[in-house]
Parts: sequence; C-alpha cells; structure tokens
Amino acid sequence: MSLGSSLFISVQAMLTDQAALAVTSNNIANVNTAGYTREVANLEETPPAQFGNLDFGGGVQLSNIQSIRD
Repeated sequence: MSLGSSLFISVQAMLTDQAALAVTSNNIANVNTAGYTREVANLEETPPAQFGNLDFGGGVQLSNIQSIRD
C-alpha cells in the first residue's frame, strides 16, 4: 500500500466523521423542536483492496442518514 492510498483512506475517514458529527450537531440543535425526529449516521466499511495475496482495508464511508421515529 502506498503513502497516497493511506492518505486517501485517512481523508475519507475524516470526511465521514465530519458528516457524522454534523448529524449529531443537528440532533443537539433541534432537541427542543416540536416534531423533530432524531437522526443516526450509518457507517459502512468500504471494500478492501487486494494486492497479490494481501487484503488492505479500504476505510469507512457514510452509507446513509436514518431518521429514528418512535
């Protein structure tokens, strides 16, 4: 795995975490809003890259944002 690949995975993870943090921030900002439903950021593993006989993890990505209703 090259340095560029490692940096790409790191940037992708930071962007994913930033999106999840934005969802959490939105939940906190709207805690007292009537009719607001909490949202959850669902994360998923990206497909691994295969080099010869070795598999390298591909990091994480935001799969969707789900609204939680009672």
